[in-house]
Amino acid sequence: MVDSGTRVLPVLLLLGGLAACSSGFYSLQEADEGGKIAYVFPGEREAFEFAYDHLDRSFPNRGTIILGTPWRGYQKNFHFGMDSYSQIIRVVPVRGIDHDGRSVDAFSFEISGSGGSRIGRNRNLQFVRDFQAALKASGRAVALRDVQHGEYRLAEAPSPQAFSRLGMDLDSRLDALERLRKQGRITPEEYRSQRQRILDEL
Repeated sequence: MVDSGTRVLPVLLLLGGLAACSSGFYSLQEADEGGKIAYVFPGEREAFEFAYDHLDRSFPNRGTIILGTPWRGYQKNFHFGMDSYSQIIRVVPVRGIDHDGRSVDAFSFEISGSGGSRIGRNRNLQFVRDFQAALKASGRAVALRDVQHGEYRLAEAPSPQAFSRLGMDLDSRLDALERLRKQGRITPEEYRSQRQRILDEL
């Protein structure tokens, strides 16, 4: 059962169970204007897809383990000779108050990696840098105060196969992106970033 949240979230900084030879990143950082930075997505599925997509891009051709409660996400394991490494990303729902006093449902992301492989640790650090850049470029950041645990709306983390089934061909995705731009549902920066991301797949 997910904690619906009566406590502010310093506990998030303790999650991940990082062991020796491990590293981690927590997106719930301090905002310059006060509060914590979280990320708003159109829906929960989109937040999970964002997380999985970047994990899979950084660690392709690796089987994926779907992680359950309390904090859901994805894990990839890989081996380098006698060494092994596990890479995890979790999607954590949060709720807080924005600067206009509105209650906002959003997400934070937690990345952790563990294992005895130096190559794995280096790839983990690169993944953290790439994911931080993707979050910054997404335009979805919002500063929230009184941040608490949110609740998952989906019964479980979506499977990678679900994302594939939902995938559209490139033309359809570009058309959908253009509609979102005309409707004002995404920023010009988001439009340019996502359009280039689609074109890069050609």
